[in-house]
Amino acid sequence: MRSVTFTLKERAVLIPVELVLFWKNLIYMLLTVFLLSALALLMQDKTVAAATAVFYCTVTLLGITCGAVLFPLLLPFLPFTQFWINGALIGGVISALNLLIHPGLSPLTLSAGFLWCTTLSSFMAMNFTGSTPYTSLSGVEKEVKTALPFLIGGTVFTVFSALLGLFLSR
Repeated sequence: MRSVTFTLKERAVLIPVELVLFWKNLIYMLLTVFLLSALALLMQDKTVAAATAVFYCTVTLLGITCGAVLFPLLLPFLPFTQFWINGALIGGVISALNLLIHPGLSPLTLSAGFLWCTTLSSFMAMNFTGSTPYTSLSGVEKEVKTALPFLIGGTVFTVFSALLGLFLSR
């Protein structure tokens, strides 16, 4: 394994593969955003509902970009050994910057978007554990067992916060 290379070019080749394999999940996520937006139209005025829809679409696409594009490109420079933590780090930083461009939304909506971007980026980064010379099969199994409760909890809390944000902002 010491003689195996994993250059920037070799890591970049994995990006389109991840994106193509993820397109069905992306459709489900965007349908969920569409349903949340339709619910927001019933609960809020049109401008807030539109801003909420744009925000959730943005954080979804940012989360995918962070985990599937930025993570493999930055892999040698990231501080942690577990990929899901590095993915969460990248997603959290980019999501925090994204919050600065959406100041008019409710705090619950912003926190749901932040957590969603971070969780999604973490999940996408964890997909690379089997595609690199950095991890072994036992390392992949250990990482998945460790990360799964956090990813499921982050997703559940995101949906709960998003729905609560719709109802409390009336």
